[in-house]
Amino acid sequence: MNDTLLHVVIACNETDLAKRIIQQMPVETLAAMNLYGDTALHVAAAVDLIGEHNLKQETPLHKAAFYGHRDMFWCLVNEGQGSPYERREDGATMLHCAIMGNAPGLALEIAEHFPLLITSRNTMAVTPLQLMVTIPGLFRSQMVLGSSESILYNLSRRTRQLEEIKITHRKALELIEYLVRDPTYMEFYVLGRKQGDGGASAASFRERGERQDQLNAPAASTRRWNEPPLILGAQMGIPEFVSTILQVCPEAATYLDTRGRSVLQVAIEHGNREIVRTIREMSRGKNPVLPSWLLSRVDKGTGRTILHLASANAPEHNQDAIQMQDQLRWFETVRDMVPKELVYSRNAQEMTAEEIFTESHQALLKSCKVQLMETGRMCSGLVAAVVFASSFSIPGDKDPATGNPIYFGRAAFKVFSHAYVFGLSCAATSLVLFLSLAMSPYKEQQFRRIIPTKYFFASSSFGLAMLSFLVAFTCNIYLQLYGWQKTKSKDLIPFVLELTLFPLICFLVLFYRGSEFGLSFLYRSWR
Repeated sequence: MNDTLLHVVIACNETDLAKRIIQQMPVETLAAMNLYGDTALHVAAAVDLIGEHNLKQETPLHKAAFYGHRDMFWCLVNEGQGSPYERREDGATMLHCAIMGNAPGLALEIAEHFPLLITSRNTMAVTPLQLMVTIPGLFRSQMVLGSSESILYNLSRRTRQLEEIKITHRKALELIEYLVRDPTYMEFYVLGRKQGDGGASAASFRERGERQDQLNAPAASTRRWNEPPLILGAQMGIPEFVSTILQVCPEAATYLDTRGRSVLQVAIEHGNREIVRTIREMSRGKNPVLPSWLLSRVDKGTGRTILHLASANAPEHNQDAIQMQDQLRWFETVRDMVPKELVYSRNAQEMTAEEIFTESHQALLKSCKVQLMETGRMCSGLVAAVVFASSFSIPGDKDPATGNPIYFGRAAFKVFSHAYVFGLSCAATSLVLFLSLAMSPYKEQQFRRIIPTKYFFASSSFGLAMLSFLVAFTCNIYLQLYGWQKTKSKDLIPFVLELTLFPLICFLVLFYRGSEFGLSFLYRSWR
C-alpha cells in the first residue's frame, strides 16, 4: 500500500510512538502519500488524532466526519484546516460523510452550523435526508436484536455497545427532525429529479384531492433517488423515519412519487404495516394531522383503492403454517381504514378487493394447508409413540400389607402420578386436535379464527404433554435411584445438574441469540 512507517504507527493508534517519530522526521516527509493518496493526517483523522486532498478528493475533514470523530472535526474546522463546504470526488459533503459513517450526532451539529449543506446533493443528486434511509444502523427497526439484547436496549445501561446504538438511533431521529423542520426544505426534496438542484415545480407533484393523475406510468430511467425521502422511507420500511417526518412536517404526505403514488399507497404496496398503522392513527380523530383523501384516494387510471393494493400483495414464501391468518388480518386492517362506500368498489377489471385477495392468495392457501397437514401427521405419530412408550410399570413393588406401591406416601410419587395422568390427557387432546386439522376443509375464512385456534390448542397441549411426561419420567428415575433411602443434598445436586445443566445452557444461548421458543407463534395464532 506504499504506507510509510508513520502511516502504520498512526493506523495502529500508537499515539506516543507517532509523536516521537514525528519529532525526528523532516517536514517534507510528513506529506508522503500512500497508494490511495492518503497523508499521515488523513490516517490520523480516521483513527481520532488531531488541506491536502487524496485521490478521491478527500480532505482530513471528510475523514473525520466519516469516522464520526467529533473533536477532531471541530478542531480542524476551528484551525482553518480545510473548508466544511468542500466535496469529495463523488460530490459528497461533510454532512453526507457523517451520515454514511453512522454518526448522526456529528451530522446534526454540521447541519446546525452549516445549513447550506442540508440542501446539498452529491453527483447522484442524493440529498442527506435521502441518504439516511440506506444506513440501517441509524434505525432500531432495521436491526435484529436477540430477546435479551432487546430487553437491555429498552431497560438497561449496563451494556455499553447497546447504549451507543440507542444513542445513535436517538440522534438520527433528531437529525431528521432538524432537516425537515423548515417547510421550504420539503419543497426542495421533491425537486431536482436530475443531477443538480433544479427541477420541476413542487405543485406538479402534490395531491390536492382533485388533481388529474398523469403519473401512473413509471419512467424507464426512474431510480429510487428520484423519489422524495418520505417515499424512500416507506419503500425501505423504516417506520421511525416516516413517522418523524410526518410529525414534524405533515404536509410531506401530500407529495406523490414519480408514479403518482402517495406515501400510504407505497407503504401498502411494500407491505410495511407499522408505517400504515402510523398513517392511520395520524388521519383519525377530531383533528387529524394528515388529510383524509389519503385513505379514500382512487387511482383514476386503474380504479384501485388502497384496499385493492393490500389484497394484491401475497408473500411468495409463507413463513409458517398460519401465514394466511396474518394476511387476512392485514386485509381487515386496511378495510377498516377505507371509507365504507369504497369497500366493494371495483377496479378497471371489474374486480373487488376481496376477489383479488382470493385470487392472489390461492398458492399461499394451498401451501398453508399442506404445511398444517404435514405438521399434524408428524405430531400425531409422535404423540402416539410417546403415549405407548410411556405405558411403563409404576415404580417400586407393592406393599403386601396394604396393596399400595411402597412409594405411595412419597412426594415424588404423588408428582409422578399427577404428571403422568395430566400428560396422558394432554396427549389425547393433542392427538384429536391434530386429526381434526388433518380433516378440516381449509376454506379461506377458516384461517381467520377456527384453524389457528385449533392449531394453538393442538400445539399447546402437545407441548404440555411432552413436559408432563418429562416430569413423570424424572420422578420415576428419582424413585428408582433414591427411593429406598433418605435423600441427602449431596445426592440431589448431581441428579439435578445432570437433568438441567445442558438444557439450561442451550436455553440461555438460544435466548441470547434471539430465539423466541414459539411464544410469538402462540400469541399470533390466538389473536
